[in-house]
Amino acid sequence: MANLNPSIEDITHSISDLVDQFLEVARNGGNEPPGSETRQADLMYELDSLVSDFLDENQLDANEFSSIEQQVLNSIAEDLINEETETNALEMDQDELGNFDAGSVFSALDMTLMEASVEAPSSSFGVDAMDG
Repeated sequence: MANLNPSIEDITHSISDLVDQFLEVARNGGNEPPGSETRQADLMYELDSLVSDFLDENQLDANEFSSIEQQVLNSIAEDLINEETETNALEMDQDELGNFDAGSVFSALDMTLMEASVEAPSSSFGVDAMDG
């Protein structure tokens, strides 16, 4: 049975799990070229689905959807920024509250995945690309 009143720690841990699940999808996702509009739409759909399932599993109010989705995007963006190198200068758009734009996060993620696949040509794109 789902926890009726998840704690902040549970939700924070769950956000990390959502990030991990989403990154797995991004690594292994689809046949669309990285950065394409179709890939961006696919990634958004996958993120929406993961967050929606999370809300259902934890019996959280649907009003939490945007907040949780933004937490996942912000976490991915912060991870990408922390891994940023001199040759990989990522640009991601933020609003006045410091929230990262989904499209710019997905573009930066794709760029990072492509760069990782070039650095490790023996691995197929998306399988081990971000397992540093």
